[in-house]
Amino acid sequence: MSKKLYLTIDDAPSIHLRKKIDFLLDKGIFALFYVRGEFIKARKDQLVYAIQNGFGIGNHSYTHPYFSKISMEKMIEEVVETERLIEECYVLANRERKIKCIRLPFGDRGGEKSLDVQTLLHRLGFVKVDFGKKDDGGIDSLWDIDTKDYKKKFINDRTLFREHLESIYSSSKDGDVWMAHDFDHTQHLFEEMMDFLLLKNVEFLPISF
Repeated sequence: MSKKLYLTIDDAPSIHLRKKIDFLLDKGIFALFYVRGEFIKARKDQLVYAIQNGFGIGNHSYTHPYFSKISMEKMIEEVVETERLIEECYVLANRERKIKCIRLPFGDRGGEKSLDVQTLLHRLGFVKVDFGKKDDGGIDSLWDIDTKDYKKKFINDRTLFREHLESIYSSSKDGDVWMAHDFDHTQHLFEEMMDFLLLKNVEFLPISF
């Protein structure tokens, strides 16, 4: 029996983002991309293309640090500078940005500073993405299934990655949020994952934006 899943993709934009967008458009699949400021600077055109085609864009910090290991001042810099670049891309795309959302690197909410982090996110205008989940106390977006497509053993062995996909899919439930990644060197695993999920007749759920 097929399952219903949300598709989110971290660490965009890679040099392959346009290719991902074209594939998803062709299949009628919506994805929410969480972007890193350091990658936007070199590939602004890729992100503009994603925005023009109606895909969701969220903040994923500038350099992807653990927020529990940096100061509040550095956190603000990481988030605000990435926001500036995202807003710039929306202007270039001539599109309205409907909501501001964020996924913190590693899901690290700041440790002892977690309340201050959430207060900061609220003050900066971020809102919770509606994945139909119970309130977990954070404005930032978490996930249920990490595809781990960044691991070297999977990057070097597509067969091993396919076996991993079988394992995580079998334990996945309707409404789970899947997290893949948009690195320059992992496009082949994105293709592997999408082929796998489409063969499973997965229904990709729309995300309220």
